[in-house]
Amino acid sequence: MKIHSTSRPAVLLPLVALLSTSPIFAANSPDVPFKGIATLHKLASHTRQYKAKTAYPTFRSQTPLARFVNAKIGLQQRRGYFDWLHSTKKDLAQQAQEKTLGMLPYEYEGSTALKYFAPNKLISIQTISYQYLGGAHGGSYFQNHNFTMVNGKPKELALSDLFTSGTDYRKFVETQVFAKLKKNPDAAWAQDKSVKTLTPSQFNNFSLTPSGATWTFNEYEMGPFAAGIIEAKLSIAELGPNFKKSLVAR
Repeated sequence: MKIHSTSRPAVLLPLVALLSTSPIFAANSPDVPFKGIATLHKLASHTRQYKAKTAYPTFRSQTPLARFVNAKIGLQQRRGYFDWLHSTKKDLAQQAQEKTLGMLPYEYEGSTALKYFAPNKLISIQTISYQYLGGAHGGSYFQNHNFTMVNGKPKELALSDLFTSGTDYRKFVETQVFAKLKKNPDAAWAQDKSVKTLTPSQFNNFSLTPSGATWTFNEYEMGPFAAGIIEAKLSIAELGPNFKKSLVAR
């Protein structure tokens, strides 16, 4: 799957037991995922030299898991926004002094997309950062976050949490993901074997839903900029017998 936006530049910041009354939400599109279940908070600042904005949700559910996600994602999005403003103002001042200002205005946009919402069991959310600092185009960075309850406490999942201990889950996932990428014409660097392994951050950049796990590869990770964002999805069956199906049981 290729996701590529030309309407705005991209980001360089690398920034489920259910109760019968709790909503379950699975999103295929990031356009309207939070309606009715979250309040969207927005921050914005602009001058003639830069434009910056970010938006992030606060889920209305008061489960421990939802509150944990609210705190983690809210902090991440606010930090990305204010860090960008601070560094950009500093850079612009220096460039003005040196008379090396690039194409203005510079831009930053932070946003989020909901992939799955079961507030007592599993919440999967994607953060998206875009920035333009002059030149031909900006850049975007997509980062997935998956949260569940472990031993009664909320936790953000890593790849190791998805499989039973003592198994070579990294090698298994890498083999399965590259098999998918080699069938995707946009993943040129996987096909010509310029890229043969996954980095630690790539292993953990997956979204999790009851239908499986989807790995997201950012610009220039598996192909040139024109390839956009590339995805590789593994179904529950393709995740193999050592995958902890209880994580996504409805």
